[in-house]
Amino acid sequence: MRNNFGDKSQCTQRVGVATFSIVVAVSLSGCYQQPAPVAPAPQAGASQEEAHDHGAHGPHEGEIVELGGGEYHAEVVHDHDAQMITVYLFDEFLERPASVATESITINLTVDGKPSQFNLPAVPESGDAAGRSARFELKDAALCEALDAKGVDARLSVMIQGQAFTGTLDHAGHDHEHDHDGHAH
Repeated sequence: MRNNFGDKSQCTQRVGVATFSIVVAVSLSGCYQQPAPVAPAPQAGASQEEAHDHGAHGPHEGEIVELGGGEYHAEVVHDHDAQMITVYLFDEFLERPASVATESITINLTVDGKPSQFNLPAVPESGDAAGRSARFELKDAALCEALDAKGVDARLSVMIQGQAFTGTLDHAGHDHEHDHDGHAH
């Protein structure tokens, strides 16, 4: 009996072309989806903070500090009237509290070449699991004054799951020419 497909190599070639045609047709007939938007590349000379901008203030109207290149965030609330510094830890998107198993966090300062260190103890909130906290605070007039000093170098340090995270506070850059009555930042 004679084969209508010619010799074996022609048959194999025709099957290959048919298979390829079916794959292309199925691929092209799928639902068209817009490609995911790509974040614009940072402009030349833009700092990491500008490239990963979260706005000027956090949920408690405090200063945002990136920790670990943005893996975590801290919000530093400076209440002048109460002479209280409160730090809230958040996830990478500043959407959820990042409750951590540590007793305190540290703010290291250098003012006029003189270093000082302040430990802010954990102040767990009702939603924090036992031994964990996303909130830390300290009432200390010297810390509040030092954070406002011209040329202060301030860094926040915290241990999260055995790893040290540090971020720079830019509080001295805050506009202090306004009235602080009733204002926490």
